[in-house]
Amino acid sequence: IMATANADASQILIQESQSEQSTYLCVVSNQGEIVWEKSYDSMEIQWYWNPFKPSEIYIQSFRQDWSFQTERLDIKEGILENIAFNYSFFQWASADELVYLDWDLELPKQTANLVKRNMKTNETEVIAENCYAFSIVDDVLTTFTIEEKDGQIYTNMISKRKEFVLFSYQQPLIESFSENLLVPNFAYGVFQNGLFFYQADESGVTQQ
Repeated sequence: IMATANADASQILIQESQSEQSTYLCVVSNQGEIVWEKSYDSMEIQWYWNPFKPSEIYIQSFRQDWSFQTERLDIKEGILENIAFNYSFFQWASADELVYLDWDLELPKQTANLVKRNMKTNETEVIAENCYAFSIVDDVLTTFTIEEKDGQIYTNMISKRKEFVLFSYQQPLIESFSENLLVPNFAYGVFQNGLFFYQADESGVTQQ
């Protein structure tokens, strides 16, 4: 189904589908040798190579009710352990720090606090409030937050490396045929070393 290399391209994680309820994962070296493997009785599997520790992976296996278990795999040390981390779709901020949206599952909203957690000390820090989306690329954190100002609701897009702001942009929320909040879609251009995003036209209805 999918194959993803680690940060230094020394190993590849491969996913194979065994059935609708079962998935097989294996890690092979760049010479083709299987160095780890496991089958999961899960509806869905997602994994995250640690870009700062090439031998470490976080694996999340989802059950039929969409509850899930998070495992930490360290191939170099031969460790596979369950960890208490109940957030999906996180990103790495450093070797031991994860960033994620702290959704309240009891009160569904379109924004949440953006939190950074140290997985060794379990300390947490709120990075941004009313956050809609975020991305970390090349040590640059880009956040989209929602802010009400003078009776109008705005989207704030801020890109920064640590505490240094590289770029900031604010615009009214983009109107839509749906009731969902819309922020500018964006992508990071690796070769151009730049951030590309949609900007609303004067009407605020369409994007350009």
